[in-house]
Parts: sequence; structure tokens; C-alpha cells
Amino acid sequence: MAALHTWSGLLAGWVLYFVFVVGTASYFQISIDRWMSSDESLARPHERPLGNVELLNHAQDWLERHALGAQRWWIRLPDPTGFVGSRDALLGWQDAGPDGQWHSLRLDPFDGRLHPAGGEPGGKILRRMHYALHYLPQATGERLVGICAMFMLVALLSGIITHKKIFKEFFTFRPNKGQRSWLDAHNILGVLLLPFLLMITYSGFVFFLPEYMPLPFERIYRGDERAYYQEQGRSSPPTASGIAAPVVRLSNQPFAHLGPNEGPPTWIFLYNPGDSAGLIEVRRNRAATDLLMQPTGLYEAANGRALPSPMAKGPVSRIHDVFIELHVASFADPTLRWMLFASGIGGCAAIASGLVLWVLKRRQQALRAGQVGFGLRLAEVLNLGTIVGLPLAIAVYFWANRLLPEALAGRLEWQVHAMFIAWGLMFGHAALRERRQAWVEQLTLACPAYALLPLLNILTSDRHLGRSLPGGDWQLAGVDLTLLAFGGLFGLVALKLRRRWYGVVGEQRCEMLP
Repeated sequence: MAALHTWSGLLAGWVLYFVFVVGTASYFQISIDRWMSSDESLARPHERPLGNVELLNHAQDWLERHALGAQRWWIRLPDPTGFVGSRDALLGWQDAGPDGQWHSLRLDPFDGRLHPAGGEPGGKILRRMHYALHYLPQATGERLVGICAMFMLVALLSGIITHKKIFKEFFTFRPNKGQRSWLDAHNILGVLLLPFLLMITYSGFVFFLPEYMPLPFERIYRGDERAYYQEQGRSSPPTASGIAAPVVRLSNQPFAHLGPNEGPPTWIFLYNPGDSAGLIEVRRNRAATDLLMQPTGLYEAANGRALPSPMAKGPVSRIHDVFIELHVASFADPTLRWMLFASGIGGCAAIASGLVLWVLKRRQQALRAGQVGFGLRLAEVLNLGTIVGLPLAIAVYFWANRLLPEALAGRLEWQVHAMFIAWGLMFGHAALRERRQAWVEQLTLACPAYALLPLLNILTSDRHLGRSLPGGDWQLAGVDLTLLAFGGLFGLVALKLRRRWYGVVGEQRCEMLP
């Protein structure tokens, strides 16, 4: 079990660290979206936006004029609090035909004007990297992350068995003891965060079950997508009748307004608009106090008549929804969201300490043998380039968002390119420099990379601390303050290592550090 814990954690550790870092950041996806967006409408937190009725009217008028022959419409109403929500409204349509092209436009929540939807906002890109990586086909990325998450689950379960004195180890920490201190820190983090780590790992499988386990899925549903949707409580696209029929006024229907124990209608889909077989599907945000609330409603598009749901969710589907909610935490209030964010940071630290432990133990053995092999040196480079280089690259992602010209073609993509270019440079730096110098230099560089971002925000936008703090806009202020906190943390760690490695301590003690 100890060997299984060690090697399952090591083989997937660097990918898992990436997944945990960007996944932890996505707990505040909407805040990051607002910080990184150039849309000035997002900087008006106290200006009263249009209501759902006005936005629905704007969206439906435009779609009826320009997309009546489409096979489906969709409208997303503003939702500044939900996990996938936004202060913006979006509308879109899919052209007729089996391979109909998708289109989308952004509906300004303050004046109803339509603008190009553009690419994904900054926080959403990080969230997508969390489960699909980047520069890979989505299915490939999802399955690679799934394989690594399976390694994570094996590491957690084998770790529980290996550390049989789990409660004693939780209260044991011996500082300044080199490898022993790293092991104590790893054990404490593992015990403290064990419920969170088990929940977040297992629920991640449930989120993409067909992608992670395609063969059982294919055997159960025999390729029948409609059966899968019905079991999940979702509608499947109906077949058009070919008989013309008007579309009911969406804003006049009861589903456009709040009802008892209902969240706001976030998504509205209309299949076969202008056809007598048209179908409206409404998806609402789940209430924070009821994870099992049915999220959809079905209506006839021609008259708005509610349809009886033939697809009431069974126990398995309802349990599935609970796990999804636990993973994305769309129900979480700010306090709980910060606790989950802190747990995610702790998970990153647990993975990082495990990777460092593996290197420390092998380095001691290599020094006794008189030779540091290629495998150990490679692991040292991967550790530094991942543990410090990745956060530094994410800081570059924020810098690129502010410094790249607005008129640059593919600007959103180049922000991501800048992040991965910087990350690659950190691996190169770790390979070329002496290991202790490389650790100190990257940590030292990470300090201003984060700490100066709020100053850059002041120089490049009007959504900075000077306005967000007096205005009580904690969603934006929280991003700047968190960046400052990370800058200070990296600076403190760099200072501690510099004093320990280049101060009064001896060479033997130095070898006990990363």
C-alpha cells in the first residue's frame, strides 16, 4: 500500500497539481471574468440592469427577425451569482441541418444592445483547463484528466491504509527537521482535507461519467442518446412537423418569472422555432437550500402550455445531481466558497509536498551513492517548474490580459499562449540553473508578478481597488486583494529559503530542502 500510494501519487502528481490549481481558481470564475473583461458594462455593479422581461423581449425580437428558420434558439439570462453565470445575457441559434453551425451574440444587460460574443472569458478558460487541459481535443483532455484522477483516488485510499495512526499524525508536526517536517506537513494536510479530497475526486468522475467510462455507458444505453437525456431529466430535441406556427411571447409566460421555491430562469431553449412541434425547455438555478430541485420545465412553443414531464428523475439521477452540485459548489455562499477555495489551496499543497518528499528521499540515497541520476534530476525540474512555475505562469496570464493590445487578432488565445510560453520558460530555467538558485529565483520572481498586478490594474482600468473598495464591490476587490496576498506569500517563502540556503545553515541541512 505504501508503494502504491507513492507511485500513484508521483506518476499523476504533476498533472493533478495543474488540475487542482486551475480548478481552485475557478471557484471564483465570475470574479476573474469581471477582472479580466474589457467590457465596461461589467464595471457598473450599482447601475440597475434590465429585467428578465425586457431582455427576453430584446432577444426574441432579434431571433424572430434573423433566425426564424433555425433548428433551435437559446437564451441565457444574467446570473451574477451562479457557477456558470454572468452579468451578461447571451442569445444564440443553430442553423438548420444535421451539421448546423452554432452562432451566439452578447446582449448588454444595461441597454439591450447586441454585441459579438467573442471568446471565453478568463475565468471560464481556467475552468475548462481544469477538466480538459489545453491544446488537446476535448475528449482526449477529459480522459487524461480522468485517468489522473483515478490515480488520485488510488493514492487517497492507499494513503488511508498506509497511515494507520491517522489521528496521531494529524497532531504531529516537527519543524526544521528536513524530510521529517515535509512528511509531517503532508500527513497533516492529507488528514485535514481528506473529506474534501475524496469528495472532489469522486464527484469529478460523476461529472463526466460517459467520457471517463464510455464502455459501460455504451452497453447500458446502446447508443440511444434520447434514453440518456430522459433518465437525466432533460429533453431531447423533437422532430419538426413542417407545419408553421407562431412562437408564444416568452416574456408573458409564467416560466419567465419567479415562482414558489424557484430560482430565476437561467437558460431557455426553443427547439424548432416557428414550427407547430416547437418545444420550450427552461432550466432554472437550483436553490441553495434544495440540491434536488428539478431544474427543467417543458412547454409547447406555440401556446406556452406546460407539458407533463415523462422523465421524472429517479434516485440515481438525483444522487448524480447532488455530486455535481458538490463539485461545482454553485449553491455556496461567499463564506463557504472561500472555505472551498482554501481547501483547494490545501489540496495543491498536499500534492506538492508529496512530490517534494519523493525527491528528498531519492536525493539522500543518490548523495550516499555519489551520483544524481537523470531520473532524479528530471523529477527535480518537473517539481520546480510545476509547483512554482505554474502559479507564475498564471500571473503572466493576468499580465497579458492587461498588456496585449485590444486590436490584436486572437487576443484571447494569445493570453493563454503567453501563460504556456511563460510556463515552458520556467521549466527551462529550472533545468539550466542550480536547483537551489532556481527555487529562490522563481519564488522571488513570483512575488512581484502577483503583488504588482493590482498596480497594473490601476494603470490600465477603472475597476481597481481605489474604486471597488469604496464602492463595496467585493467581487472585484477580492481578486486584487487575493493577488496581493499570493505575492506576499511567495515573497516570504523566497526570503525564508534564501536565508536558510545562503545564511548561517550548513550544507548538510541545505540538502534536506527541495
